[in-house]
Amino acid sequence: SGLIIQSTTLGEVDSLGGNKALEMGVQVPPHFAVASVRVCYESSSSASFISQIRLAQLDTPSTASVKLDDATDLTIPGPICVDSALAPVPVDPIFGAVRLSLRVLFGALTDKIVVRGLGLNLVPTTH
Repeated sequence: SGLIIQSTTLGEVDSLGGNKALEMGVQVPPHFAVASVRVCYESSSSASFISQIRLAQLDTPSTASVKLDDATDLTIPGPICVDSALAPVPVDPIFGAVRLSLRVLFGALTDKIVVRGLGLNLVPTTH
């Protein structure tokens, strides 16, 4: 079980020229900041994989600043859990909502990537 991702086009760019990415807002408990992201996934082939883990912080409802950008290709078919690189500075939600993006690349149209779980590696804040 999990979120099953499939694609109708190859590569990591969609048919309209945009990134193939799943995005969602994440809730961070009070008095904590996000140091990194943990992704548990499984892929039907090493040719299709998560190609980027990104955290952005919303400056306004329509603009965001990238705070973590890990472009490590997660090519092990799994199932496996992987931690992203550490954010240069932990992402503190007191400064704006936090959005998680997973960019995907597909090497075959029959492949599937299943996100089995997502977690946030947290550090305490002083406020």
